Amino acid sequence: MDRIFIPTVFRADNQISYNHLSPSLQKKTILVVQAWEKKKYSSDFDLLVLPRKINIHDDYLCLAKTREIIHREGRNTKYVMMDDDMTFKRRNAKYWTGVSDMEKSKRDCTLTDVNQMFSLFTKWLDEEGVSFVSPSHEENPPLNKSYSSNSSCCSCVGFNGKDFAHMLKELPTSEIKYAEDTLLYLTLLSLGYGNRISTQFCAKNHSVATSNLPDTVWDRTRQRDVDRDHKFIEKRFPEFYKILSNKDGSRVRGGFRDFGKVSVKYSECYKANMKRRVCKA
Repeated sequence: MDRIFIPTVFRADNQISYNHLSPSLQKKTILVVQAWEKKKYSSDFDLLVLPRKINIHDDYLCLAKTREIIHREGRNTKYVMMDDDMTFKRRNAKYWTGVSDMEKSKRDCTLTDVNQMFSLFTKWLDEEGVSFVSPSHEENPPLNKSYSSNSSCCSCVGFNGKDFAHMLKELPTSEIKYAEDTLLYLTLLSLGYGNRISTQFCAKNHSVATSNLPDTVWDRTRQRDVDRDHKFIEKRFPEFYKILSNKDGSRVRGGFRDFGKVSVKYSECYKANMKRRVCKA
């Protein structure tokens, strides 16, 4: 992996993701910070400072625009974009080999494990049909194989920027605030850019799983804004993205941060593209 980008705000003294990377990976890591927070970071960090107009206080699309800049910076390289509050675990190989390699079902990753994970992702990105990769969500049950294809990503995603650098301006990277990453992943899959998700390695987003960690994007979220952005995705991908509703029209409770459940068919989205290609041929 060439570079690791970590967009971060309000956590200058609590860099969870960065602190769980090995020294060799930290040397490749760039913290993407807002202009007003730059002074809080020491010269030990490699920083990408955002334009002043892109800030959490005034810009509704701040995070989406931040990620858009990261995609531009990473183009033509292999790069990772990850939240600033991630830790990783390694699952027991018994689930896909039948042979146990640890006492429990999973354990915290060592720095060696994290190095192996990123090396594996780099190797995958060199394979035909794999344009983005990710650990699985820790809360998801393990599969009977070491990875899945064209499924849901967590908040740590590696990209082969060369695959879609030529069309980066055309991708929907900053059209919505909520679930903009889902919109991008469905778009890539619909265009034939596949992904691979590790079962062996999984990740935990601590601001989601732990109530005493603040989250700068979701703390002041209004339901109507989430609904509007979810409807935007549903309109663009009606076959593969569905807002789940009760009989009275209200949203089914649950989902990410409990703002309502959705059904996302990642694999079907990719397969539909491949089917179109075969029909055209």
